[in-house]
Amino acid sequence: PLLGRERVAIGSEETAGGMLEDLARKGGKILTDVLQLLQNSEVDERPQDHQEATCAPKISKDEACIRWDAGGDAVHNLVRALHPSPGAYALLAEKRVKIWKTQPVRHALPAGSLQPDSDGYPLVGCGTDAVRLLSVQPQGKKPQDARDWFNGLQGKKGLWFSCSHRNDARH
Repeated sequence: PLLGRERVAIGSEETAGGMLEDLARKGGKILTDVLQLLQNSEVDERPQDHQEATCAPKISKDEACIRWDAGGDAVHNLVRALHPSPGAYALLAEKRVKIWKTQPVRHALPAGSLQPDSDGYPLVGCGTDAVRLLSVQPQGKKPQDARDWFNGLQGKKGLWFSCSHRNDARH
């Protein structure tokens, strides 16, 4: 039976790591409240609704690789869901780049292609729209501002993110 619960809204920029911290704090408060109610014999037991109960399977490495044809909102939500662990990633010139923070934007680009926006941040095509990369972590390096990372790539034309070792966004 359920002895206590609280509904929590998920913000549009919330990450799994942020939710974990928030839920840990709220869960601790609920636990102390329920223990107090149990001590006073005032707890209200409710049966669990098995229609609402869900189980989350373990996330595989394949699921952490961004599929750029999924659409900007889906890519943005995947990045948030996998932050901080295991972290969403893609391959660029066969090197892994973890994507830590994005922002969906309405901009038509081919899936996986990179182009700077007016502020110098990289836009990546996602199906019918795009995401702005805000924070990335190139393989073997620390997380960094995506604009700084993208500036370091200048001069390299025709770069595409992929999810395979063939630098092709369709895979």
